[in-house]
Amino acid sequence: MSDESLSARANALTNLPVRVKLFMGFGAVLILFVTVAVFGVIEFAKVGHEVDGMSEASNEAVAAAALETKFLEVKQHAREFAALGHEKDAIAVRKLAKEVKPQIASVANLIKLKEELDELTKVEAAFDRYMQDFEKASELKHDLLNLTTSVLDKDGSLIVKDLDKLLELATAEGNAEAVTLVGVAREHALLAQLYANILIGRNDESYAKRTEHEFVEVEGALTGLGKTLRTDEERKLYEEVQTLLKEYEAGFRKVHQELRDLTALSENEMVERSGIITKGLETLQAAAKKREAMIRDEAEATISTSEFTLVVLSG
Repeated sequence: MSDESLSARANALTNLPVRVKLFMGFGAVLILFVTVAVFGVIEFAKVGHEVDGMSEASNEAVAAAALETKFLEVKQHAREFAALGHEKDAIAVRKLAKEVKPQIASVANLIKLKEELDELTKVEAAFDRYMQDFEKASELKHDLLNLTTSVLDKDGSLIVKDLDKLLELATAEGNAEAVTLVGVAREHALLAQLYANILIGRNDESYAKRTEHEFVEVEGALTGLGKTLRTDEERKLYEEVQTLLKEYEAGFRKVHQELRDLTALSENEMVERSGIITKGLETLQAAAKKREAMIRDEAEATISTSEFTLVVLSG
């Protein structure tokens, strides 16, 4: 553009009426004001959206943590029940389990990402399997305790009682061989009961073999004892001892198997389900916290940029 053209435009602006110049000045200020206002609204709306995202991520992390805490309570009572068989722990497990399901639904409502929802679905499936395993374990534990009380404790006591009667009769008759064999049978019967109780109480598999060994010793002594008996009363007691011993051995072997099944459930399957649940919930918490931190950084960057831009525009 030539100098003459520029000079002509400058003269034209100079020659404008004062009213026009004022309107132009106010118009420029108004445009700047509107520009600043629109920019501010857009940027602060963006920040508001980011704050909402931070809140959602935080709520998800908190809800997942609360769900994990609730499950750990379930797990604690389940382990206590498997170990001790207290019904109060079984009641607590079922009560807490009813609270877990709504919490899973609450977490699901907070999740926005498909991969996180898939992770929660795995957690819920593992929890359902965990509770199924618990109910199996509960049934085994009740049956085990019932067998211990109604068979092992009862028959064990009756075996010793009958052997004491046999010992008394043999002693009165002066039947030294019978006295010796009854004493051997009684000693090993008591050891069998002791080892069986230790196995059940401590879940120590080594005592299963010891118990079985004592059964063999009792049976050997009873085989010899049968040949030394002299009266019908002694033979009746002897037959009763043999019947009780067979019941005791069968009851012990069933208890032993149920104890092994219970251990497999509580220390293998349930532990595996528990690992899936806790790992999944911790993954959700970590993802939500990471997302919250990223959104916070973005929000801070947006605020900083907006402040700088507004200062520049306002200046």
